[in-house]
Amino acid sequence: PQVETQLPDTITKQPDTTKIFFDPKGEIKTLIQDVKDTIITEAKERTQIDALVERTAKDSIVQDLAQKKVYMFGEAEIKYQDITLKAAFIQVDFSTNTVFASGLKDSTGKLYGNPEFTEGDQTFKSRLMSYNFSTKQGVITDVMTKDDQGYLHGERVKKMEDNTINMLHGWYSTCSNETDP
Repeated sequence: PQVETQLPDTITKQPDTTKIFFDPKGEIKTLIQDVKDTIITEAKERTQIDALVERTAKDSIVQDLAQKKVYMFGEAEIKYQDITLKAAFIQVDFSTNTVFASGLKDSTGKLYGNPEFTEGDQTFKSRLMSYNFSTKQGVITDVMTKDDQGYLHGERVKKMEDNTINMLHGWYSTCSNETDP
């Protein structure tokens, strides 16, 4: 046997907030009650990034507008002024004007798509990196970069605003092998 059930209506009727009345001259007037003003009076906070930021990713780009963040996956690339950043994963935080990049692990656990940061004619390859567009400072972990006739390697490198580099546990080598210099 088929049983018929009746569900209660979940839509509740709301009273109309628009009141219509006639003035003595016969014109129709409306009066809206209980409606808050939707004009936003405070100025929205703007980012310090003052040039076009181009971004691409092979897999996906996720924009979190509430948090002012962008997440990029798979052959991600950002171009800003004379800076290019490539990595398997890039996160841009527009509220702090910072970018974070890293490689990702594949199904076998092998790391791929490590960050490559280029500013002008200087390129840094690393395992992790963060950079602040406002201060032009960055921190790079496990870096290798070409320098004159050789290669600089460092466990932790901080790029300063004046383009000087501070390095922790660094060394210089003429070998271009990134995994075993």
